[in-house]
Amino acid sequence: MKTPTQYITLLCSLFLLCSCATFPKTEVLANHVALSPENLSAINGTYITDSTAIKHQNEILWGKSSVVTAETYKTFTENPVYATLKVVDSKTINVQIHTQNQTLKTYQIKGKIKNGYFVQRPKFYAIPAIFINAWYSGRFRLGLLENQNVSTQYATKDFGTVYFAYPYNNSETPNAIEHLRVGK
Repeated sequence: MKTPTQYITLLCSLFLLCSCATFPKTEVLANHVALSPENLSAINGTYITDSTAIKHQNEILWGKSSVVTAETYKTFTENPVYATLKVVDSKTINVQIHTQNQTLKTYQIKGKIKNGYFVQRPKFYAIPAIFINAWYSGRFRLGLLENQNVSTQYATKDFGTVYFAYPYNNSETPNAIEHLRVGK
């Protein structure tokens, strides 16, 4: 007979495998241009971030999982924030987040083209602790619109418990944010 620990381990493993963040089958926007390895370089350029539509810090940083300090968040809310995208190859995009006079973050988004979008590799973590148990899974996708703007979506599944008594679920369905092109 198996011990309870083995059952719990098996149950947790199955639970984690079945709970990754995914993009629901949404209708394709009328002005969406399907991305392919041949036309991926069409997203090269500088875009202004719509700070009023942003809900998650990963939407601010275009898919980058990173802690946003209070000082950086203040910069995002007070100044226009730009993202400069440069395609390296069909699986890598360089991103520079900046204001008019200050670079805030530079990094790479690694992923693949799927269903006409550039989809970032899934990001996830699990914290199995006595007092706080947490599971987080997130995906970021980038699409091109006919007017040469880009749309971004960030899907998350985030749930857990605190002191075994207060479960929480911060999972949200993704909303598309359109970023206006301001330069090449």
